[in-house]
Amino acid sequence: MGGFKHFFLPLIIDTPALRVRGIGVHEPMRPGRVIRPQGTGDFLFMLFHDAVTLTAGGQTQAAPTGSLILWPPEAGHDYGVEEQTWGHSWIHCEGGRVVEALRVTRLPLDRLLVLREPERLVRHLEGIYAEIVGPRPDPAIVGHLLENALRDIARSLAPSAVSVARIPAPFLALRQRLARNPSPPVRLADLARAVNLSAPHFSAQWRRYFNVSPIEDVIRMRIEQAKYLLLDRNRRVLDVARAVGIDDPYRFSKLFHKRVGLSPRAYRAAR
Repeated sequence: MGGFKHFFLPLIIDTPALRVRGIGVHEPMRPGRVIRPQGTGDFLFMLFHDAVTLTAGGQTQAAPTGSLILWPPEAGHDYGVEEQTWGHSWIHCEGGRVVEALRVTRLPLDRLLVLREPERLVRHLEGIYAEIVGPRPDPAIVGHLLENALRDIARSLAPSAVSVARIPAPFLALRQRLARNPSPPVRLADLARAVNLSAPHFSAQWRRYFNVSPIEDVIRMRIEQAKYLLLDRNRRVLDVARAVGIDDPYRFSKLFHKRVGLSPRAYRAAR
């Protein structure tokens, strides 16, 4: 696929969970800088195929080839090359799925990142574009493709990640058991006892191996299960909450919105 840019007017992917305003792949640019002090009001993920000067986190700096920046909606944009032509790839997007994917991957926003294999991200963008302009674009598929792109970025930026082979078998077994059925009541002391550790030591080890606290991990599993159950429109939201072990519907809605970016009803309506 050659260099191009495409803004979707009207929007093709336009749901509360995900909106994609435009995509560019290897877009060629004339000498000069793009300066938008107020940004564009959505997330802008931008990969540079040439060395440029850009502002990230309020600091202007030289960015080498393969640099990536994930600008949040409230950030201004300042980037480019004054002396020569240059190229970049990008996507404008917003919505609950974007917020959730960024939360899960823990990718830093408004900060210069350098990818070891930048063309991997290009292939992700090409796949997203092909789905959007195809004969039957599916917002769910586009959302999954975007999430995969962000996960791939996070994986490439995590050289110190603990490999599965180094995670003790009791921890893996416990996590698999929780993932299969996260709804029963969970106490930190009981989880720690299952691997013969004190609660503080268990919590520290769990965070080391899985990059999240044990209780937050269980909540995340419950929310993932709830997302699946919400696809059944015959189930009341209250019943879904109880099915994942959260009896208080207000607490369920609050937890769901915090992690997904949408209320349970809005998430169901977007599907």
